[in-house]
Amino acid sequence: EVSRHVNELDARVTHTTELLSTLVGKMDRNSTDWMSIFAIALKANNEIYSIYVGRPDDNFYQVINLQSSEQVRLKIGAIPEDRWVVIMVAGKGKNRIKKTIFLNDQFKIRKIKPEISNYFPTQRPWYNNSSTTQVKKTDPYLFQILKIPGQTFSIKVENTGVVVGVDVLLSTLSGKLRSALDGYNTEAFLFRPTGEILASNAIVKIESPLPVLEPIQFTPQEQLLIDNTLSLKVSNQNAWGPIDYSV
Repeated sequence: EVSRHVNELDARVTHTTELLSTLVGKMDRNSTDWMSIFAIALKANNEIYSIYVGRPDDNFYQVINLQSSEQVRLKIGAIPEDRWVVIMVAGKGKNRIKKTIFLNDQFKIRKIKPEISNYFPTQRPWYNNSSTTQVKKTDPYLFQILKIPGQTFSIKVENTGVVVGVDVLLSTLSGKLRSALDGYNTEAFLFRPTGEILASNAIVKIESPLPVLEPIQFTPQEQLLIDNTLSLKVSNQNAWGPIDYSV
């Protein structure tokens, strides 16, 4: 049952990606407004988080489905009346701007939020690994806009250099597991061959509030050493293979 749900989702998203690439290929390759066809596809496939087009000149156009997940709505700062978010990135250097546009169900704009961007679609794996002959699927990664994990299905439009991407949240797979196992007193985990957890029906709290710490008092010699030392970046990651220690 679980396998069937996952395979059906994979097949639907793959088919949607192929269909969109055909439609995009028939439109003006310089178009910057894909809202109509993307919204139709998103309404028909509520599991899909977003659909976008990346062009070889690094222009980028994305439509986000706010009904795909409450997590998406909270992360992006949308209000209940918002139905869609469009993200457009264009320009070069200091003039490269990302516009985040909030729209209601009737596509009426509520708010436009411009900001400087360093996002380049041609540098992303979903763009570089794309093919004109078949849909490619990335390994799970953190989506750049919202910093939540998911996978991208992508395909290159023949003779254009344009790539169509379709995003699915890993939380969508977890939802499928919960639906398939509803009523069963069991926990299920979907793993990659390398050991990373893709999805689970278990409700796991992976974030805890950090303790309040007093500032460290350094001696003058220690502070001088710190001032003359390059920065050290420190980070952590929940799903560090082969075992997800956050479970």
